[in-house]
This record gives sequence, structure tokens and C-alpha cells, in this order.
Amino acid sequence: DGASRELSWLKANAPSHPFFATLAANIEVTRDNPTQAAKAYQAGLAIYPGHRALIYGYLEHFLRIHQPQQALKLLEEKQSMYPDDATMYELKSRAYAMLGKNLLSHQAQGEAYFRRYNVPKAYEQMDLAVKSGDGDFYQQSIVEARLKELRAMIDEPKKSGWFN
Repeated sequence: DGASRELSWLKANAPSHPFFATLAANIEVTRDNPTQAAKAYQAGLAIYPGHRALIYGYLEHFLRIHQPQQALKLLEEKQSMYPDDATMYELKSRAYAMLGKNLLSHQAQGEAYFRRYNVPKAYEQMDLAVKSGDGDFYQQSIVEARLKELRAMIDEPKKSGWFN
């Protein structure tokens, strides 16, 4: 088809670029060919391991084909490169939600809000995580500690008289 021809021409006539790998994967996604899409993402990430568009695309691909465990595995590999990337936390939240892990889903969504500078929404998500009723003692303790940190951030301007 036309997109594949254009991509072939670009690969032959232009310097290598991560956009081409992203485009190759997107063409396969559009064709509803998940196996070829996965191969395209893998090939692209082998050459450009830190390219966010490829990482996001591959994560979305895993979620679309109902493989949240694979998405979480990829996040485990890649998230340390971008610890403040809100989008990765949002995708992590979706993966955990698909697995029915409410505490971890709300925690990840809270971290996404925090990285978008929305502390009240981050607090709300951490509060939901605490109240979710799942997760182990360790996970619960982490979320409760984060909830306290966020509460302190919300209360600090009031204590300092910034809004008086």
C-alpha cells in the first residue's frame, strides 16, 4: 500500500531516524497485524532503545492486545530512563487496572498527576489507593507514606501564610 511504499522510499533515501521505526510499527497496527507490529517495535527499540515514541507505542500495543504483563515488563526495563515521565505512569496505571490491581493502578495514576504538577489530584489517587483494599503490606506502606508527603505539600502553603 501507499504508506509502506513511502516508508520504503524514506528508508532508502533518507538518513536513519526513529520516526521510520515508529511509522513501520504504526502501519502494522493499522493493518491489525499485532505480530508484525510487535516485531517492528522490537526492531526499532533495538536501534533506538530510549526513543519515547517507540516505547509509548509498544506499551499501547501491549495494552490494546490485552497483554498488561508485557507492558509492565517493558516499563520495568524503560521507566528508569525517564523517572519523571507522566505518560509512562499513566500507561502503568492502565496496565495495573487491566490486571485488577487497584492499589497499584491508583498509585501509578497518582504519580502521573504529581509529575504533571497536580498535587491535589495525586493526593486523591493515593487516597483511593489506600482505600482500595488490595495490595500487600509493603505496597500499602509505600502508598500511605506518599499520601503523607502529598498532604504535607498541600498544607505547607497554608502553614506558611502564603494564602493569608
